[in-house]
Amino acid sequence: MKNKYKLRAECLADLVNFLKLTGSIKMGLVIELDNKFPDCICTLETSARLDTIKKILEEVPDGHVMIQTLSKESLYTGTR
Repeated sequence: MKNKYKLRAECLADLVNFLKLTGSIKMGLVIELDNKFPDCICTLETSARLDTIKKILEEVPDGHVMIQTLSKESLYTGTR
């Protein structure tokens, strides 16, 4: 079963740093960029569990916004 998660990143570079650390975890991504702010929103579809994604995010320098906003897609609010 695929899990769908959503998170907000302060900038696209933070999201790229996260993706570099995902290794062999397969996932589909949808990235939404904002024209006025550097923030971006990412929807992930993967078989990985939420705690696995959180552990990876903890390794991302300056990844605190992604950690604080990560949730199942159905529960996502984007607030920290």
